[in-house]
Amino acid sequence: MDVIRKNSVSIVKCALLAAMLLAAAPVLADTVEVRAYLISCHDGDTCDFDLESYHVLLGTFVIRAQRVRLDGLDTPEMDGDCKSERDSAAKAQQKLEGLLKSAVLITVRINTAKPKEKYGRWLGVVLADGRDVAAELINAGLARPYSGGKRAGWCG
Repeated sequence: MDVIRKNSVSIVKCALLAAMLLAAAPVLADTVEVRAYLISCHDGDTCDFDLESYHVLLGTFVIRAQRVRLDGLDTPEMDGDCKSERDSAAKAQQKLEGLLKSAVLITVRINTAKPKEKYGRWLGVVLADGRDVAAELINAGLARPYSGGKRAGWCG
């Protein structure tokens, strides 16, 4: 009877370990893709989302808003150096917000090796109904490709 009980306990332990590993699989991967719900866009490359599974607990409050910087592009700044940059920034923000608000499904793909950039924002590829919104903004002429380093200016 002891042998059967020990084997039963071992089987239960193995099953629990397998369940824990399966549950942790998205965390162990190089990238994780989570469903996102748009809260607002600050400009053409930064939005606040409610990211499923990425809620931060502070005391008894749950903070759902997570700031995400779109990976792979640069857009003009809302407080830019010249009027044309500020106008272009507003157009990029409107286009980005329009793409996201019209989407049935928004997902954010985060590189778990480097999930946040220097300002503490999540760095991710944002997909609206499977389309990369960064590529959409670049193709519309409202953004340019960017992979880090010194950014070129938008004025003159």
